[in-house]
Amino acid sequence: MRFSDKELALKSKRLARSTKVVLDLSLTVVATCLGVALLYGVAFSAQADIIDAAQLTSFLAKACPFVTMVAFIAPAPIVANALHTWDSTRLAPNAYRAQAACNVLGIAYGIQILNMAVLITNMFGLACQILFLVAEHFIRKSNGMWLGFAVKLSVCLNSSLVLCSLRMPIDTLGYGITALNIFMYVTPLGNVKKLLKFRDASRISVGLTCLSVVNNALWTLYALMMEDLVLLLPSVLGYILSAFQVLIILWCRGSLPFDLAFLLLLCSENHCWEGTVVLPVAQVEKKRGHDEDCVQLHQGEDTRSSSSTPLCLAM
Repeated sequence: MRFSDKELALKSKRLARSTKVVLDLSLTVVATCLGVALLYGVAFSAQADIIDAAQLTSFLAKACPFVTMVAFIAPAPIVANALHTWDSTRLAPNAYRAQAACNVLGIAYGIQILNMAVLITNMFGLACQILFLVAEHFIRKSNGMWLGFAVKLSVCLNSSLVLCSLRMPIDTLGYGITALNIFMYVTPLGNVKKLLKFRDASRISVGLTCLSVVNNALWTLYALMMEDLVLLLPSVLGYILSAFQVLIILWCRGSLPFDLAFLLLLCSENHCWEGTVVLPVAQVEKKRGHDEDCVQLHQGEDTRSSSSTPLCLAM
């Protein structure tokens, strides 16, 4: 069976596109996981006495709680602004509740393994989440019964803490901590579909994302030094997801040396990927206009669609 020149050219173009997707996917995986490999290398060096393991562990036991405490108080300016403006729309009570539950399990785990770094970090985090939830209730209920809410919330969380510390097996605590951490790190990626469509990462906080990368990197290394699987699993997963968010931010800004356009396959509702390329950042900024506009160029004509399809060029 013979193919025409046009069919051969189309097949060649599709092969080249598929090769590029595989290459970009491979580079994305390598870039995301490279940090994990480096952390394992540092831990191996400490075990091989190339690095002083005792000094490294002592440093991490102080650095990990400090960085995590900074991350816990990071939402404080947003909460303070919400109290000043009486507007709670930017607050995230569900995230505060999930973090509070994770802190309760973390405190119980720290008590059972007698680890002060884990214990102090989660006690501080729980206090922050209680304050944030009380502030959100204070705004939402217009100063109504906030003190009673604070007392009931504290009693509920502390009762759960006592129950988890005395009755919950350490393996179950580990599963709960891992599941809650995965939920909290995956939640910010819920908007990834819209980010990819419009190449706009303005809703992702660069500072908090970078802080999350550093925080999870330190806890991953600390868990490797302590040989603690309960600390290791959520820390590694948190690092990978945070690093992936960094890649998305860099790609949206046009600063990534490789392309993440293959991710549009995940959110293409109208199969827009077939024969398309993503617009350069400069054209995206110029042509975006409205968030739900999709700019396409088809057979030399510039057409604008009001549907929520990816920004792309049809070829």
